[in-house]
Amino acid sequence: MGPGTPGPQGEPGSIGPPGPRGEKGESGPAGAPGKSVSSEVLKQIDVVLALEYADSNESVVGSVAYTFGIAPRITGFVFLTNHGNVYKLENKNPQELGGTLEKIVRIASFTNFAVFTRTTYGDDIKQFFAASTSDGKIYTSENLTDWQLNNTISIR
Repeated sequence: MGPGTPGPQGEPGSIGPPGPRGEKGESGPAGAPGKSVSSEVLKQIDVVLALEYADSNESVVGSVAYTFGIAPRITGFVFLTNHGNVYKLENKNPQELGGTLEKIVRIASFTNFAVFTRTTYGDDIKQFFAASTSDGKIYTSENLTDWQLNNTISIR
């Protein structure tokens, strides 16, 4: 006697509990050393600031490198001025510097921003940016465009 006709498909079962966490894999090889921002790019930044804020005494107070995504990976540099303006210089690709400077946001209407930092987790997959004023207002962002006042340091 041959096999019979299969019956109707049943309802899917419930999802089981997650399995145990696997062992950490080996670290990959170190990447090529990064490149500094050229003096030409810094001059472009100064020109943009001079044109937009001629009488404002605005200056660049910090810069950090950034990385978004995996495929395609978007990399570049971001600059903060004492007026809270954020400018980005997006690379053409992960191995070729960009040349166009673009203002992306003003964090807040203060003229005493003094610190700009970035922290990353998991090969730059998750990152946080922080900017603070000289009187202790700390702003944070995950995407460089949406900033929130995170906390204030009581400075006396």
